[in-house]
This record gives sequence, structure tokens and C-alpha cells, in this order.
Amino acid sequence: MRVLSVQFAPGTTTADHPVLALVSALLAASVAWFWLMLRLRGAALVRVALIGLLVFGAVLRVLFAGSTPVYEDDYRRYLWDGAVVAHGLDPYSYSPAQVSAAAKPGTASVPELAELALLSREAPALVRGINNPTLTTIYPPVAQAAFAAAHHLAPFERDGLRLVFAVVELAGLALMLAALSAWGKPQALALLYWLNPVVIVTTYSGLHMDVLLVPGLVGCVLWLKTRPFLAGAMLALAAGVKLWPLLLAPVAFRMLWRRPVRMALLALWVASLSAVLLAPMILQAGQGSGLAAYSNGWVNSSFLFRVIRWALSFADDPGQLARMLTAAVLIALSLWWGLRKTREEPTIPLHMLGLTTALILLSPTGYPWYLVWIAALLPFAPKLWIGALFIGACAYYGRFWLGENGEYIWYTAGLVPLWYGAPIVLGLIGWARQTRD
Repeated sequence: MRVLSVQFAPGTTTADHPVLALVSALLAASVAWFWLMLRLRGAALVRVALIGLLVFGAVLRVLFAGSTPVYEDDYRRYLWDGAVVAHGLDPYSYSPAQVSAAAKPGTASVPELAELALLSREAPALVRGINNPTLTTIYPPVAQAAFAAAHHLAPFERDGLRLVFAVVELAGLALMLAALSAWGKPQALALLYWLNPVVIVTTYSGLHMDVLLVPGLVGCVLWLKTRPFLAGAMLALAAGVKLWPLLLAPVAFRMLWRRPVRMALLALWVASLSAVLLAPMILQAGQGSGLAAYSNGWVNSSFLFRVIRWALSFADDPGQLARMLTAAVLIALSLWWGLRKTREEPTIPLHMLGLTTALILLSPTGYPWYLVWIAALLPFAPKLWIGALFIGACAYYGRFWLGENGEYIWYTAGLVPLWYGAPIVLGLIGWARQTRD
């Protein structure tokens, strides 16, 4: 895949791209990873083998240094946001389109906008290439701190992001190894994350920032039994990267329901810390913000959400009603697992994984890099049907060729249902057998 990425350089078209070879390569890697999952479940490795495979995973990441992102451009927003924050400016105030307009002579009248316009002249092609340029950034403040660190390391350079992602991943890996030991599971299960081809490709080729969630999610699992307030801080840290981890709070801390005062203090702690971390974005999340646009309108590569929206087509606004319904289902599931399973401590990571998987299956948007959220929790509860979701992720890269040739319907009506539907069927079969037994 690293070799193939060269053929996706700027100036090329979909007709020039080896899409079939790319999809086949990721499919082969994902099948090999799934075989590894079959072998590792409940198994242990000698230390030298584990260390060797961890080093191998690091090498796979280094391979993508200097590579061209394949069909992805979100990194342009990361680089721009990082530059804005590194210069002490607010990334939530003005959209790239406003900055580009202000960069024209005699148009910038607001001091901060004038500074941004001046900054944009350092990388004009980058700013012009940002997608959804009329929207302000969607990325929360903790993610912005990572982008700013990348700018300090290598201004406007993709490898600066790769380096920051690698440091964050190494921290997450260290926490994962400790957490697996704390929960009495083989450390070799960390390879399900570290050698996951979807994680590696979407992070180091596609340059998506979802690995920034890993330390927060894994740190929460590590400390939730022994240091719940530290675990709460880690969960709030993850929410500072993307908001959804707050959904896990009722499940993660359900053991404390038997101690209501401590539970109330912990809830206040997590809510307060999250509010502080998210305030710069939430306070400016009005019309024209990326957060508002994403919450109200974006639909892409979804499966169950499209089914629900179709079932609600009788409504005046079926899309909005479907969003409200899926949100209600996810909140209800979080509360049900959080309130009714208080005595089953070993199942907490399983239910955190199950809730995260439900979020992805019900989401209006279903991108391969969202599977990183699952990958961070999968080592603690390696369910095969959830692992099967990674095999179908290669379908996403076929959408570009299908769209170019006017056959996008084969992606939405064929590949996406297969990607998500086959694992769901596998999970239902396993649940039926378990129930029968």
C-alpha cells in the first residue's frame, strides 16, 4: 500500500489510480489480521515474540513517512488549525473561506482576521485546499493542541502530524499493555490494536486524527477500578478529542452506583473537566460551525442510519427524526448497561466496546478511521464479529472509483451493507448459539 500510494499524487485522476490493487491490498492485510485475532484470543506469547511484533508494528508505521495521503484531505484542516493555535489565535472564530477572502489586499479590517490572512500567505495552497472551507473547524481543543504541537515540530508538513500521532500512539500502547495486565488478560492482545492495518493505514497514510483518542480511552479502562477520578479525567481527555466518549461514562463507572455520594462527585468531576476542555468550541458552535453542520446534516457511508431514515420517510424531516431516534437509542443503551449490570465488573470493557460499536453502526457517518475507536477497546474483549468490521473497511476506497464512473449506488446499496451487515449477522448467529447453549 505504501508503494501504491505514490500513484495517488496530486495532479492524477481516479482513472490513473490503482484502486483495485489498493482495495485488494487492504483486504489481504485485514484478513491476515483477522487470522491473527483468531490465534491470539486467550493466548500468550513469549516476551521476545511480543517485543518483535511490537517493533514490526512500529516499522509498518514508519513506512508511510513522506507518503502521499490516499483519497484524504482532512489533514489540511489539521495543519491549518495547528498553525492558527500555534500563533495564539482562535481556530473557531473564522472559516478558511473568510481567511482567504481577507487575504486579498484591502479587505481585512478585523485585527485577528488580518493576522490569520497574513498567516495564510505562508501556505496559500494548503488553505485553498481545505474541504468545507465555509465552515469553522469541527475539532475540539485537545485535538487542536496536538495539531499545534505538529506545527511547532514541522510547520505545514504532513510528517509533523505523523510524528505527533506516533508519540500519542506509543503512550496509548504503554497504557494498553498495563491495562491488559490489570484486567488479567494477555499482553499479546495489544497486537490486535498495534498490528491492525485499518488503524495504520487511516492514521499514517490517510492522516486521520482518531488515534488521539487512544490514550484517553485506554487510560480510563486502566484506572477505572483503582483510581476512578483519574479514569474520569482520561475519559474527559478523550472527549476533548471527540465528544462521543462521554457516552461511555455510565458504563465505565457503574460500580460506583452503590456509593451514590462518590458517584455524584465523580459525575461532577467528569462533567466539569469536559466542560472546561470543550468550552472554546461549544461556545462558538453556532451557524457556520463545523460541529453544527456535522450534527445536523452530514450523512456518508452509513448503514443502519439510512435504514432508519428510510423507515421514517413519512415524517416532514426524516433525517432529523432519525438522528434524534438513534441518539435516544444510544443513550438508553448506555444507561441500561450502566444501571442494570452493576455487579458484573469484568464485563465493563465489553460493554464499553459494545456501546462504541453500536455508535458506529447507528451513526449517520461511517468512515474506516472511526474503527480506530473500536480498535482501542477490542483487545479487552476480542469479539470476532466486531473484528470482522475491519475486513470490510477496504470497501470505502472503492467508492471513489465507483463515484467517478457513475456507479456510486453500488457502494451505498451494495458494499456498505456488506461491510456492516455481514459482521452483524455473524454477531447475531453467535448470540443465538450462546442463548441456546
